[in-house]
Amino acid sequence: MVAPNIVFRQFDVAGTSPSGERAQDTHASFVKQLGTTTDTELDYGINNITSSGINSATKVVVGHMDSSGDLTTELFNMKFWLPSTAAFNDGTSRYNWEKIIVWEQNKVIDNGSAEVVPTTLPSSGNILRQDGSGVITGSGDAEVTQYIYMSVFTDTDISVGLKGGAGENTFRYRLTADYY
Repeated sequence: MVAPNIVFRQFDVAGTSPSGERAQDTHASFVKQLGTTTDTELDYGINNITSSGINSATKVVVGHMDSSGDLTTELFNMKFWLPSTAAFNDGTSRYNWEKIIVWEQNKVIDNGSAEVVPTTLPSSGNILRQDGSGVITGSGDAEVTQYIYMSVFTDTDISVGLKGGAGENTFRYRLTADYY
């Protein structure tokens, strides 16, 4: 059995709404398709935690079914989570997120305004299609996930150094779903 392939596309949170082109890389706000190799990872940049904890810059992504595999009807029960946060196990961190249907240019996600991304597989779906439906049935723009805005809070007790990175498997987001 061949599972559907879901890819994530990152868009510039300061850019204009990519609605209508979320399943493509043609919009001016498109940054990159995310993956597990160098230059395809979601890069939160540098956080200076010398004097206090800080939230990273906000990033925004959408999930999109790149190929349907053996899917005959729909992808459903979509669960977005963090299977590995080992890169931050030496101190205080928080993985913020907010899922919304409508693009919010320059949105800021921080500890006071966001939920925490689950670090264990949720028992039920926690991410929807862009129109609020719980299923994805194809690969067009109407069949992408909600906008997923994210940031990472790191406190002063986190050790200095690179966290995560291509192939490290120490800080990774995952979308788990059912299909038939």
